[in-house]
Amino acid sequence: MDIRYVRITDVIGDGSTTDSSGAPLFDPYATPFPTGGFDLDAVGILHVPEPATTALLGAGLVGLMLVGGRRKQRQRLLAVATLAAVGFATPALALVTDFEDLGLGAESHENGAGLGGGALVSGGVTYQNNYYAAWDGFDGFAASTRTDTTTAGFGNQYSAITGSGANGSPTYGVYFSTGNIVLPSATIVAGAEFTNTTYAALSMLHGDAFAKQFGGTTGLDPDYFRLIIEGLDAGGGSTGTVEFMLADYRDPGTANDYVVTDWTWVDLSTLGVVSQLSFSFESTDVHPTFGINTPTYFAIDDLTTIPEPSTTLLLGLGLAGLAGRRNRNRIRRAE
Repeated sequence: MDIRYVRITDVIGDGSTTDSSGAPLFDPYATPFPTGGFDLDAVGILHVPEPATTALLGAGLVGLMLVGGRRKQRQRLLAVATLAAVGFATPALALVTDFEDLGLGAESHENGAGLGGGALVSGGVTYQNNYYAAWDGFDGFAASTRTDTTTAGFGNQYSAITGSGANGSPTYGVYFSTGNIVLPSATIVAGAEFTNTTYAALSMLHGDAFAKQFGGTTGLDPDYFRLIIEGLDAGGGSTGTVEFMLADYRDPGTANDYVVTDWTWVDLSTLGVVSQLSFSFESTDVHPTFGINTPTYFAIDDLTTIPEPSTTLLLGLGLAGLAGRRNRNRIRRAE
């Protein structure tokens, strides 16, 4: 039975109505009104898988093992292994981390001041954070619900240029300078949403006391701001890099110049199986002593992993492969 909705009815309890058996209903707190309403504190849902599919599959497996002659044995083994793999495998769910589980209020941020020296953890994923109480600053990752897209400067470092998280969600991550994402186990990361912070975007668009306006006074300077995302395996070795241009003015003329001001999905699956993600920047605006002048920030949201096949699925498919190999070997000997 596929139950999608449950109707809850407020029944008048003065004895004028009856239940399905004809018994009168009495409200212990009767009111003179046609309906007095009620308080609903919680709804519990217990999901029990429907037995029909599993029962039919089990019956089919038993039938395959019982019917047919000896020469059908190999075919039955192959069918049983494949049906077991497909029928009984429980698919793993993709992990999505979106910072909403941190419970931040509107127009607020968590830069580590409330973490007690720990890291941000969202959806089981660790976002490294270093907090500096002396100036209420951080590096690594912070989380934010700030929406200011117009105020320039360092004082607005916790806002994304989009004014919200990805897909209009309230919460997102903010990265500054250095720090890794540490996954709960080695896996393939499908990708994540990236954009500029308001601080970095307005600095590149208009310049500030420390950084140049991208394109220069003529708009023709071939400036760029590149984010480099590197995958790290369990031993800290590199699995590869993915580059994302947060701003690019290198095309001749100005028609194709841009600073990223929308959330953009970046595919990270080419990094393969990773345990951590690290980040670095390249910019054309560089001080000879202090390095990159462009504010080394970005915003991130909806980091998504690719689920691994379940153990049952892998075992079943392995049995199917062995059955197929045995069948081929016997055919060759018969020839």
